[in-house]
Amino acid sequence: MRAIVQDRRKDLTMVDLRPKVDFPQNGHKQNGHVQNGHKPKPVWQGSIQIHLDALADIAKELTIRLGRAPRCVEIGSWHGHSAKALVKGGATVLCVDTWAGCTTDQTSDMAKQADPYWIFTQNTTKEREAGNIEAWQISSAEAAGKCQLPPFDLIFIDADHSYEATKADIVAWLPHLAPGGVMLGHDYQNPE
Repeated sequence: MRAIVQDRRKDLTMVDLRPKVDFPQNGHKQNGHVQNGHKPKPVWQGSIQIHLDALADIAKELTIRLGRAPRCVEIGSWHGHSAKALVKGGATVLCVDTWAGCTTDQTSDMAKQADPYWIFTQNTTKEREAGNIEAWQISSAEAAGKCQLPPFDLIFIDADHSYEATKADIVAWLPHLAPGGVMLGHDYQNPE
């Protein structure tokens, strides 16, 4: 996962938050693969662990920094687990997803077997009823084009994981990022 931070005083910078890998003493480091039968143990850089608890922690940190609930948009919400984690951290979240899956991974096939939007609504009922989660069932590009909301404090991109789609999401949503805001991405796939 990478975090992109925009600040009025600085150019756009990218911070790598991927885990370093720590092997037991008799294991060998080699491109993050298991060596000598030992499974790598992740050691996270900084205090941010990139999983659901980490998203809640990021929202909590933003809440403290801003002195209010951070406004977030999540591009690619699927079953709503990440959105719920952000709400747990004190944020309000706009979830943008077609809930149709994408052809670059198995999600389009999964969407044919079980309705992911229905699962999302079931998983987020309490948060939506409390006004902490709002869902837009449209494409990322369409949502970015029609969004007239104030800038977001956090933009979390976790939709189509192809390079082209990820880049398009960044380009489309970066103008919606508040000064000093944070843009995070998850599951970016690069074959190189």
